[in-house]
Amino acid sequence: MLIVFGAIWKEIKDYGKKLGLKKTKKDTLCPVYEDEEGKIRLVITGVGEVAAAFAVGWYLGAYGHQKEDVYLNIGSCGGEEGAEGVYRIHGIEDLGDHKTYYPDLRGLYQVPTAKVYTSPEAVDGKMIRRIKEKNPGEVCRFDMEAAGLYQALRKVTGPDRMIFLKAVSDHGMKVEAPAPESPRVKAAGQQVSMKMQENSDQLVLYTKRIIEHYFRKEVRENSSGEEDLQWKLRQKWEEELSADLCASKTMELQLFQLCRYAYAAGMETELHDIVSDLRSSGELPANNRCGGKRILETLKKSLVPIC
Repeated sequence: MLIVFGAIWKEIKDYGKKLGLKKTKKDTLCPVYEDEEGKIRLVITGVGEVAAAFAVGWYLGAYGHQKEDVYLNIGSCGGEEGAEGVYRIHGIEDLGDHKTYYPDLRGLYQVPTAKVYTSPEAVDGKMIRRIKEKNPGEVCRFDMEAAGLYQALRKVTGPDRMIFLKAVSDHGMKVEAPAPESPRVKAAGQQVSMKMQENSDQLVLYTKRIIEHYFRKEVRENSSGEEDLQWKLRQKWEEELSADLCASKTMELQLFQLCRYAYAAGMETELHDIVSDLRSSGELPANNRCGGKRILETLKKSLVPIC
């Protein structure tokens, strides 16, 4: 099943209706919506990292986790002046502890990509410009939930089954507390809802693409003997490469995610050629973890197009 997490129903109401999602009759702690075919379940988390992480914990306790499940975050984000449209997120940085996470990139090859910075509060235009200046050439987006969702979900699944789609709704809005019902706050909320409505058709299209990609024949669980052998050989190759990189657990997860992306994108030959060249030149095996990290970054830049 595709489990979708969204912060506020009002923001994604049009998206939900276009997918035929209806609120369940169960009296649930977090509002839950489902389609008639049983393919999609939407959970409303509330705003912020803590609320998002809590909603994941509640959901897993109430509904459980199946290894076939895929988790999608649909939400709004801030961006620089002129930014608009929908982005798939290739990196998530928590502005609290500055840790970075890498969700899945497969199945949506023609969608622009961006890195999202998760903040405990709405960011203003000054912060957006400051981070853009520190990261020239990078497509930066800003939200309040992604890091919390990722950290909670990784307890039960890998990054290859997490997707984050963000639609630009504003260019920075600093809402001063404590006036949640002020005209300024209401106007900001209306703007976000309007932008999410404008992008709802695109979000629905990408969601259907995700379903087609993930829920067709699952190779690992339903493979022929030949395909199963191929998968085992791939796993062995990945583990050997991880050892050559002196990889930490975090680096290993990033490497495995990158390999899965390469397989899905039809770039397995290119990946093997790059690694072979690194071994021939003596750069692999790496002398230490720091050297391995540099090589991993080289592999990412060679294989993953950052739009």
